[in-house]
Amino acid sequence: MRTERRVLLSTAQHSYRTCFKHTAMDNPTVAALAGLAAGAAVATMYATASAQRAESADKAAHPNAAASSSTMAGHVAVVTGSGGGIGRSIAEKFAAAGASVMVADFNAAAGEATVAKIYAAGGEATFCLWDATKEADTVRLMATTKATYGRLDHLVNNAVRFVFGHLRGAGAGSGTGTDRDVTDEDWKALFETNVLGYARTIKHALPLMRLNQPSDKIIHNDQGAGVARLDCGSRGSIVNVASVSSWIAQPEFIPYNISKGGVSQMTKCCALDFADERIRVNAVGPGTIDTQGAYGHMKAIGTNDGVSLVDNDYAEGKKFFGTFASCAKRMAAPDEVASAVFFLASDEASYITGELLVVDGGLSI
Repeated sequence: MRTERRVLLSTAQHSYRTCFKHTAMDNPTVAALAGLAAGAAVATMYATASAQRAESADKAAHPNAAASSSTMAGHVAVVTGSGGGIGRSIAEKFAAAGASVMVADFNAAAGEATVAKIYAAGGEATFCLWDATKEADTVRLMATTKATYGRLDHLVNNAVRFVFGHLRGAGAGSGTGTDRDVTDEDWKALFETNVLGYARTIKHALPLMRLNQPSDKIIHNDQGAGVARLDCGSRGSIVNVASVSSWIAQPEFIPYNISKGGVSQMTKCCALDFADERIRVNAVGPGTIDTQGAYGHMKAIGTNDGVSLVDNDYAEGKKFFGTFASCAKRMAAPDEVASAVFFLASDEASYITGELLVVDGGLSI
């Protein structure tokens, strides 16, 4: 069945799977994305991936060999905002450990590229065109996950929108690109993605997780008072990508920080609410991570009266961010955040719920 799906993906006509086929194609934006991702570029990516796999006779004969002994074999994960950056690294991490991954993103080409990378590395993934601001998209995302893989074990909420600004009036602050008013439209757009988007995916993932039997992690503990058999498994795990901005103040970043503070509280409340169903909910709080989002921040603060102060020199921007935003004196790679997410999602974190694991190189010490 896996091979059959990949053959379909080898043509532009069938470059999407079930999820995309049910997208409303009368939407001009969606139609444009469809045309982009269904074109020759995507077909070429898959052809390249297939060629890479064909180079190894062992991989061709045993496509799932690496996954069979891994910690996530048989598991299914939905990762939102996984068309690049932290989300892509998380999707790759789960797939490398044997999980089947539903890659959800509003950018079709980017999402398909993530799937191609996972497939080239021997993993299993499906792309779903998804908009965090549309509840119907989230309903479809979960339905397609069930139809494609039969279950859902892990949800990672990573989709994000950035909005800079403050409340004291444009021009009253730094004079950079972040020195701007925050409009009602800004607030609505930000919360639709960063807060309501997370709430919707959790709401619609929960019924699928309830269908699972708890994972089979058993610990036999003997500390001198007899052997205690501890049933430590979970029916599912949810990991929200929050931010160091959840609890620290940052200049001219008020909408984003408030939204991430909401994610932190959502995590704790859901952990409390879902505990009796044996579904764990945690979050990670990344600091300065080397992603396109960080580059956008660099551009914004490096602009004064329309003149670039750093000439879009990301090397200088990375040095600045690394020097002043962590004890480690560098920015983190997305993979370093993915490792924290993977740990919290796995049974290695079986006694951890409602926690926000900070991944900020010591920024918030």
